[in-house]
Amino acid sequence: YAYDFVMDEAGVILEEENAPSEAEGTRKKSRRGKRAKGLSSYTVEALSKMLDEVLSEENYERAAEIRDEIRRREEAS
Repeated sequence: YAYDFVMDEAGVILEEENAPSEAEGTRKKSRRGKRAKGLSSYTVEALSKMLDEVLSEENYERAAEIRDEIRRREEAS
């Protein structure tokens, strides 16, 4: 493994074999949006409890979605 800045300095550009295509990235974003929309029906207290549960399960992607929903509501207040 090499840091990006080292590769940039060397003038080497690599494409990752396992990098998701643009279409795959779009699908993931749309699924995340659908999942996040389901969170709007919960109270902030319920979301906080859900956040604790998913963190204990080490489900960090779901935890980030819940965290973002809580932050969105706090910013709107």
